[in-house]
Amino acid sequence: MKSELFSKFIFFRSLSLQNAEDALKSAEYLRGKNVNHISYHLSLLALEEIGKIFMFWMKVNRKETSLFDEQMNIEMDDHPRKLFFAIWAPSIGTELITKEQMEESRFMASTLHENRINSLYGDTSDIIISANKIKDEEVNQIIDFTKARLNLAKTEGEINEDEEPSTNWKWLMLYLEKPSGRNIVFGKTAQKKLIELNDANEWIQWLKVSYESEQTELLDLTKKELVREQPTDGDVITPKWEITFTITTPSHSTRPNVLTAINKFERPIKLLSTKDKHTIIIKSTLGTNVSLKDIWDVGWNSCKLFVASLNIGANGIFYWNTVINTERYQDYITDLESNKRLDARLVTPLTFDWKEQKLVLTEQNLHLAFIAYEYLVQIQDMNEARPIHEYLSAIGMLAKTDIHLRLEVSVFLSFYEAFLLAIKTHENISTADIIEIGYFQIQGMQKDKEEFNEIMKLAKELQEKNTLLRYIAYKDVLAIKRYCEYYFLTIAVRRKQNDKTIRLRTTNNSEVILVQKEGRTHNKSIANSGGVGSIGRKFTIWL
Repeated sequence: MKSELFSKFIFFRSLSLQNAEDALKSAEYLRGKNVNHISYHLSLLALEEIGKIFMFWMKVNRKETSLFDEQMNIEMDDHPRKLFFAIWAPSIGTELITKEQMEESRFMASTLHENRINSLYGDTSDIIISANKIKDEEVNQIIDFTKARLNLAKTEGEINEDEEPSTNWKWLMLYLEKPSGRNIVFGKTAQKKLIELNDANEWIQWLKVSYESEQTELLDLTKKELVREQPTDGDVITPKWEITFTITTPSHSTRPNVLTAINKFERPIKLLSTKDKHTIIIKSTLGTNVSLKDIWDVGWNSCKLFVASLNIGANGIFYWNTVINTERYQDYITDLESNKRLDARLVTPLTFDWKEQKLVLTEQNLHLAFIAYEYLVQIQDMNEARPIHEYLSAIGMLAKTDIHLRLEVSVFLSFYEAFLLAIKTHENISTADIIEIGYFQIQGMQKDKEEFNEIMKLAKELQEKNTLLRYIAYKDVLAIKRYCEYYFLTIAVRRKQNDKTIRLRTTNNSEVILVQKEGRTHNKSIANSGGVGSIGRKFTIWL
């Protein structure tokens, strides 16, 4: 750490402690004088000064620091954040740091700040004066808490300016730069050890030795994996690798009971719910036939094909998380003459009102997704793979489309190209119009022929003449994406049933029926099979 920056922290700490002490003295002076809201506010002001010390210390110990780095500034307007650090910081080394504990500290900080705002400022709905909004016991509690916190802050941050941080401390700061390092440092095992040792330097040394031991063990395992013989055709392939990744879906809401039901099937992929109903954690298992040097490529291919399968099975949007601005690039626009804020947005947002659709990810959607996945992972022919690669590229671009990177035209063309390539690959197009053939294959699921013709005309004009008949809206992109998915699902079912004549259609209750061109049909529900069932010459997918 640069000595100049080190000195700056010591000086900043002394000022903050004095500011906290002055604010607390004022809060105590006003206690019992019918201005509870002011005394309450001053106590929180003292807490914020204490929180700023810890926040600045964390910034000082970043891997790259500069005295004039703008990131060294404290977030002065983030009052709940300053309160959080004042409340939470003493927990380090004295008790286990858990997610629940941190959430409790955040909740306490947020509640304190809300009480302050509600009591400091009058409102048209008020029926009492601000001073009466805070009770005497609340003032006494917050003053006592702040006083105890200030006394602790005066001793917990004492630093000798002449001493440079130890080698162990420098190592810890570098270690905390890694997400894996932060997970370990704030994990239960490390926190228990810190409490047990009750000495920061001994604890850091323990962390360092543990890390180095783990790295040596990992290196030995890596060497063994690199020389491990791959299973032959006669060998039993057992689970070896588990890849965990997270995807989001703005289109569908997930239900834990649905994912639990799907996970009962013996498949190498499991889906886990989260508190956020639009986020899914996926665990994909690969076997001993995948070597260490191939794990990244094989795993990536498996994961992206399953994400594609979810899109195909549910006709929604499923992808890795991308933070985008779909309507606004700005926080707000201010009219300086009137001092009023405007809420300017893109006229046609680069998204879709999925909430209005009220889509839920169902067991039927997931059964269909696994049918699509079985098909996608077994593709070997490059020509057959081309439309899938085009479709995957389009999904990736769609997920990253926002105000700063307008890709909707490129996405639209990619889905169109994927649809045409798939039709050319799987159908006889020598004597008929390719677009008409394409519609014939999916008309049982895409019943709106007028929409289909309009979308195809728009895409054809754009591809062949590089001109737009009209603006391409987000709903147009979703429409042509859906055509691809209907056809990919059709091909997947044909492969599973080994019948090239099968086409799909939907019933009024959203069930998907497999219909042979000869029109022979019988009904059978196969909810428990997780796939396609048949009775005689009839086929049904449970959707």
